[in-house]
Amino acid sequence: MFFKDFYFSKVPFLRRKRLNSLSGQAKSNIGGEISDEERKSFFNQLRAARIEVNLTQAQVSERLGKYQSYISKVESGKKRLFIEDFIRLCELYNKPPEYFYSVFSK
Repeated sequence: MFFKDFYFSKVPFLRRKRLNSLSGQAKSNIGGEISDEERKSFFNQLRAARIEVNLTQAQVSERLGKYQSYISKVESGKKRLFIEDFIRLCELYNKPPEYFYSVFSK
């Protein structure tokens, strides 16, 4: 497991909610704006990683305890991907986070 030393579930609920929902203003102050092209590339890599391990959206959603529509909306960029789900996807797809973040370092 990539993240066995992280204990996100111990973060108090209200703080976790705040961390997950940073506004666009705060994001731009942290690391700059993310272009539409970078955003699409990130979600395309998520989809490609799922296909590479021969999993359907339904299989992924079952393993995450989510609805299939959630995975579909995340992969299409219509729904936010929370850090907890991202970590679980990295583990499920057997990819380090850097694999997905590489689209931002061009």
